Amino acid sequence: MEIKALMAADYRPHAVCTVQTFKNAQSGAMLYMFIAYYQQMGWRVIVYDRFGMHEKEVKSLLKLPGVDYYPFTVYQLTQPTKYNREYALKQDNGYKSFYKMEVNWGYSAKKLADTADQDADKSRTYDYARLEYPQQHMILYIDADELFYCPQAGDTAAQQKAYQHRT
Repeated sequence: MEIKALMAADYRPHAVCTVQTFKNAQSGAMLYMFIAYYQQMGWRVIVYDRFGMHEKEVKSLLKLPGVDYYPFTVYQLTQPTKYNREYALKQDNGYKSFYKMEVNWGYSAKKLADTADQDADKSRTYDYARLEYPQQHMILYIDADELFYCPQAGDTAAQQKAYQHRT
């Protein structure tokens, strides 16, 4: 469904957007909680997931109203010869070093993380989301391990939702 039609059918003034460029042992559960929390709060939840790596873990949430899941990132769209199935199969959730000096210092790791590449893909995918959702009143761009919680609103989900949507 085209985004304009989607927004017209189910408008939500607040949206949250996250980009997953890697998978590890915790990321599936964190993304599941992220989607469930913000959907329950009444926000539109926009998820870009490189290679659809977390689709299995979040599948039960994808048909909920206000959840927009895209099994790709911008680099996959703009550089399909690099970000292809072969590249996706090389991705794993094992321990990675973030800097070559860590390996030189003796840390054990299977491979170097492509952190700079992931960060660039993430920021460009956020730019893409801004262009795809121009009619969205407000979009909060955050990582999937961050939940928006206001202590002054109260402890329950209902109190949090009411506080977040007050005008």
